[in-house]
Amino acid sequence: VRQRTADGAGMGPLVRTRMGQGGGWTTSAPTAMAPKGARKAYEKGSKKLSEEKWDEAEPLLSKAVEMYPRFAVAWFDLGRLQLHKHDDVQARHSFEQSVAADPKYVNPYRGLAELDMQQKQWQALVTVTGQLLALNPVSFPDAWLRSALGNYYLHNFPDAEKSARQGMKMDDQHRVPQLEYLLGIILLQKREYQEAATHIQNYLKFVTQPAEIEEAQKQLAEITRLSASAASPSPDEKK
Repeated sequence: VRQRTADGAGMGPLVRTRMGQGGGWTTSAPTAMAPKGARKAYEKGSKKLSEEKWDEAEPLLSKAVEMYPRFAVAWFDLGRLQLHKHDDVQARHSFEQSVAADPKYVNPYRGLAELDMQQKQWQALVTVTGQLLALNPVSFPDAWLRSALGNYYLHNFPDAEKSARQGMKMDDQHRVPQLEYLLGIILLQKREYQEAATHIQNYLKFVTQPAEIEEAQKQLAEITRLSASAASPSPDEKK
């Protein structure tokens, strides 16, 4: 299942907007208390980051957090930059500093989830997505997918199914069709073939990549085969 990288959508240096129903925010309250020099460095660094001028953005963002260690949004943007440069150790440090600076700021949890996905740290992924979804259970269906994946790879299938179903409820625009696919795979293991086939078929309505389409079609064929086999009487039953 392919994943998006962490992004800073909805983030701004001053506006604090509540997200969902869990008390999380898209921006950070301590930002307003940042000294002028730190805010100026952050604003310049954020602009460079939006222009994808990574090497110019990094020293500005580093300066901002050095001047004001509680600058959660600057730590997050620095982490995003480091994640882009595949500096995973420093990216994790920056995201963790962002969380420490403002635990109700939701974006760094997404960054940590991205790293945990990439590094296949499934227990950590379940933990951090749980923290994110406690803050905002409605705005990030991709976090429900990652929670489901983490639980799936930990063989915690009931919680994986629960997360996948909850994510689908929140994903009314079908931005994360992988939720349908993963739920189909979980239901296949439970031998609930009819519903599994329905979710794989739903997934196929939204994906466009040839490799993803081919894999889903293989799974659908396997579900059909297993369903037919389950419906056929055994040799002992025929006697």
